[in-house]
Amino acid sequence: MRGRCVAVLVLSGVCSVSTVSGCGGNGQSALDPRSGPAHSISVLWWWMLVAATVVFLGAVGLIALAFLRRRRPGAPIVGEREGFNLGMVTLFGIGIPMVTLIALFVIANFVVMPDTDAPAASSTALTIEVTGNQWFWEVRYPGTSVVTANEIHIPARTRVDVIATTADVIHSFWVPELNRKIDMIPGRRNRVLLYADRPGRYRGQCAEYCGPQHAHMSMYVFAEPPDRFRSWLAARQRRHFRVNFRSTRLPPRRTLTVIVSPTR
Repeated sequence: MRGRCVAVLVLSGVCSVSTVSGCGGNGQSALDPRSGPAHSISVLWWWMLVAATVVFLGAVGLIALAFLRRRRPGAPIVGEREGFNLGMVTLFGIGIPMVTLIALFVIANFVVMPDTDAPAASSTALTIEVTGNQWFWEVRYPGTSVVTANEIHIPARTRVDVIATTADVIHSFWVPELNRKIDMIPGRRNRVLLYADRPGRYRGQCAEYCGPQHAHMSMYVFAEPPDRFRSWLAARQRRHFRVNFRSTRLPPRRTLTVIVSPTR
């Protein structure tokens, strides 16, 4: 019995270490917020963890108490009382879960959701169109001819309205350090706010399985100072114009000589 308990503890430790080791290192963490909406999400997550921890520890404590007093009837101090047992079941089975779930529902829907919801068109300074493809991201900047793949450039400390669509299957657009995830559904246009408190590079990922190469469907959001962003956009616009101008030039004329042999 003792050896079995040790084995279970060792296995649990190995599983915990393996799980934690995959939680960092790529700069993609919802618990490292870089914007107001992402901060609200992280605060909600921590409160959910606290509530779950309290409930878990309470349940473990009651199980441990029942195990230690398994040979003695009744609860400590109060002894055997039917009303006490019913009250404990009502409190821990109905009361505490209801209060916890209602509190989380109110906070999530009336505090966090308004902060992370799609922005009004008049409240943003820039609009970007992102299209999910198998298996890359196509990014367009309306009003320009600039197109990028797997990278999004935005000005820092600026509200950006992202219009998300898909060209094939369902994808999910998610940059956890900046905001929540949104689904990209064929035939629909969803929107999400991107806002970065300071310049930096933020990793995003498709959060909906979309085929064999789903794991490689990542992106980077580059938040740059507004002046540098405008310079980057202008430079890409000029480069695109030069490429288009060269591609529209007619090729030089060539003379083709055809030699026809008489048939026999």
